[in-house]
Amino acid sequence: MSQEELITAFNSASIIETLECKRLGNLWAHYQQKNFDEMLNIADSHSDKFPFLLPAINAEIDRLPDDSGYGRPERQLLLTMKNLETQDFATVYRVFHQNEAIYRFGDLQVKRMFDELIKSSSLG
Repeated sequence: MSQEELITAFNSASIIETLECKRLGNLWAHYQQKNFDEMLNIADSHSDKFPFLLPAINAEIDRLPDDSGYGRPERQLLLTMKNLETQDFATVYRVFHQNEAIYRFGDLQVKRMFDELIKSSSLG
């Protein structure tokens, strides 16, 4: 959520009812079981009150490796390096951090991914 969205959410805070709390609490169990369809159903049914759930769950699903063997964060790092024609971490990180802000990865997390990509791909 952006700072503006956080302020709006704070100013429009409401009570989470017992049943609603129980359903939202089930998200963790579904996450542990990789039951993304049920997570999406829960998020969709609460999207008016919790609009951040669907984007967060979709971002988590996008972290799963595709046919290339990489999840979205890794693919985006590779694409950023290619588009910028650089392997300079600071340059790549700034663009990645801006474009993939939903992940809220810190520089050390991205650096670890970055180094692994350099080591395991034809970039190194």
